[in-house]
Amino acid sequence: MAEAGGLDVAKSCVHTGGREPARRLRNKIRALLPSMTDPLVVDFTGVEHASSSFLDELLGRLADELGSDVFQSRVRIVGLTAKLRSMANNVIGQRLTDRDRVEGPAGFVAS
Repeated sequence: MAEAGGLDVAKSCVHTGGREPARRLRNKIRALLPSMTDPLVVDFTGVEHASSSFLDELLGRLADELGSDVFQSRVRIVGLTAKLRSMANNVIGQRLTDRDRVEGPAGFVAS
C-alpha cells in the first residue's frame, strides 16, 4: 500500500518482468515530480519478483535522468525485499557509475 504522495508498484504495473511497464511508470513519476514538494514514495510492497530489466528501466534510468542527488532527495523507494533492494542498488549504481563516477555499489535504496 503506497503512502500518501506515492505510487504502488504492484497496482500500477501489470507485471514486473520487463522494460515496458517500468517505462510507463517512470514516465508517470517524471510527470508527478515537478508538482510535488515532498519526496515521491515508490512502494514495492507486494512485489516479490522483478527482473533486473524492470528495475533498470524504472530506477536506474530515473536515477540517471535526475542525477544522484536529486534522485535521492526527491524519490523514496520503500517495500523492497532484501533481494530486490540489492538488485535495485546494483542497477542504480551501474547507471550512475557511468554518469557521476560513483565508486562501488552505494546504498541508493535504504532498508
